[in-house]
Amino acid sequence: MALLTTAGYAQFVSQTPAGGFDLNSGKDYIPVYMPAPQLSQIQGKILADNNLDPDQVNNSLDFWIDDWMGDKASKVQAYVVPEGTVEKNSWGGTEYIGITPIGYKIAAGVFTAHAKKYDLTRLTDDHILHIGLCDASGKGGMNAPQLTISFGKDANNPDFNLIVNKTGYADGKDIPVGNITRDKKWHAIEIKVGDIKDDNGDIGIPFTWDNNISAFVKLACADNANTILSKATYAPLEPGQEIADVTITELGTALAIESIFFYIPETNAINDIQASAGNDVQTYYDLSGRRVENPANGIYVVKTAKGTKKVVIK
Repeated sequence: MALLTTAGYAQFVSQTPAGGFDLNSGKDYIPVYMPAPQLSQIQGKILADNNLDPDQVNNSLDFWIDDWMGDKASKVQAYVVPEGTVEKNSWGGTEYIGITPIGYKIAAGVFTAHAKKYDLTRLTDDHILHIGLCDASGKGGMNAPQLTISFGKDANNPDFNLIVNKTGYADGKDIPVGNITRDKKWHAIEIKVGDIKDDNGDIGIPFTWDNNISAFVKLACADNANTILSKATYAPLEPGQEIADVTITELGTALAIESIFFYIPETNAINDIQASAGNDVQTYYDLSGRRVENPANGIYVVKTAKGTKKVVIK
């Protein structure tokens, strides 16, 4: 049964292991955002390179902050990466994306295509959507804000929303995926693409998408109840200038993203487990936590004599 029609709320978030996601464990990558060293590591295993262009020619990540500037009541476009929020990403590098609300209770960033449109023509049901993220505020003990990652052709009308720190049921396009801690620790959302669509195929990733996608992923940080605003100073807008230069002076709620990509697991981990003495498979569970007696092809959580791990049956 597809994710959006399950009766319960599933946990698709886990803490990232030391050293970061093992890129050697995957193939057929479709990156949307990945640090340069990691992108270089998967060269030769990329189906379609949609990665964020540092020169902002092929595409860009545009940040929007709703705020008041002087006497103007207007939306101000600003590129904001909060300095010092997290020292390193989970791979040990310094590259990641950060967004934070200033002056109003939401901040958002949109991946937008320019010279090269986003191409998802080779995406399959067997691909896994991986998102590396953390709550960069370090505001331990405070109520955790909702962090939303939306996907679709239209940033204002996405096909589905993955929502962190929201309990309950999948509701229309909103999919609760689990919780993360407010301690600057990196986590990963992992969902099989085939589980995102509903049984009618009309919610989630539509595979009729071509290679002409102008806006793909939208990041949003916080809701009205739980937002802790960051404080900032603005450089004066020069005549004709539309983008305000912003300096973060005190960090409140903040979302950091280290990666967004699709991949297919490289090996059949089931065979490795069954061939290992003293590590016999005892129980299979699907990604919603339900026991599976006769697993077919797909991704499962397996309980063994030595613990549990996520495996793939092909």
